[in-house]
Amino acid sequence: MTATTERIRPFTAQDYEAYVSMLNAAHPEDPQTVEDVKLFDAGREPHETFARFLLDRGGQVVGSAVIGTPRYNPQPGASMLNLHLHPQAQSAAGQLYDFAVREAQALGARILVAGAREDWWELPFLQARGFVELDRMWGSTLDVREFDPAPFAAFQLKSAQQGIQVRPLAELPYQEEAFQRRWYALIIELLGDVPSASEFHPWPFETWQKRVAQSPKLVSEAYFMALDGEQLVGTSELFPSNRPGTLQTGLTGVRRAWRRKGIAQTLKLVAAEYARSQGFQFVRTSNHSVNRPMLSINEAMGFMKEPAWVNLERRL
Repeated sequence: MTATTERIRPFTAQDYEAYVSMLNAAHPEDPQTVEDVKLFDAGREPHETFARFLLDRGGQVVGSAVIGTPRYNPQPGASMLNLHLHPQAQSAAGQLYDFAVREAQALGARILVAGAREDWWELPFLQARGFVELDRMWGSTLDVREFDPAPFAAFQLKSAQQGIQVRPLAELPYQEEAFQRRWYALIIELLGDVPSASEFHPWPFETWQKRVAQSPKLVSEAYFMALDGEQLVGTSELFPSNRPGTLQTGLTGVRRAWRRKGIAQTLKLVAAEYARSQGFQFVRTSNHSVNRPMLSINEAMGFMKEPAWVNLERRL
């Protein structure tokens, strides 16, 4: 009997279909698409390090390792380390991990950042190799068909009495750079205020513009802004999801000077009503476990928690 050839090789442009198929076999509860991966790749900046390797077993893609500049918080000296393996190939995890660490070090990494859901095999695997927990993110889902907004009407009244309007980007000049710079300033301020165990490292405006304001994933009717006159004071973002009948929440937040005016709750209510009116059943969100103010809003509305996402770090 001929032994099956197994090797780790670089990813090529011909591998997208096989790669995504493997990702979805590894974690069907977190579905991916070729479009998503290509969009992620297209958003990479020239100065960012990046490499994707595939575990090839007899011509079949059964695993992957992705390293390079972390996309969402690009701290200096850090490299992401994302491992995925088909359920029938998890015995190769150690081999793939060791290879990925060597490649990350060759790119100059001093810190490895990774993550896994608390019920995934990757979490104890990474912890056994020196990764330590930084913080946790609670994913949670609201069934908007069952949600009753009536008990929260006072929040909308309170924000309206303060002169706050909530409008979708579609009603604002969001394609103009002058507006985009005001929008960017809002987002960076809000992200800097999100409780987190990691220091926040913002994208430059031009990177944010490409990845967010000009993204084909942007749905201007589903991205809501709170305005006090012409001032942008808060936001709640909805994006397409690969989960059936679901919209994904991005950032929800309000500038400090406008907090405790019912604005964050109003934004969440507007987003939930939009999802329901468009025929969606669920709105999903994710929050740092230490972000008690936003978690309290979600819990009061009836968002149901999923297993937590655990952010990890290993210093080399």
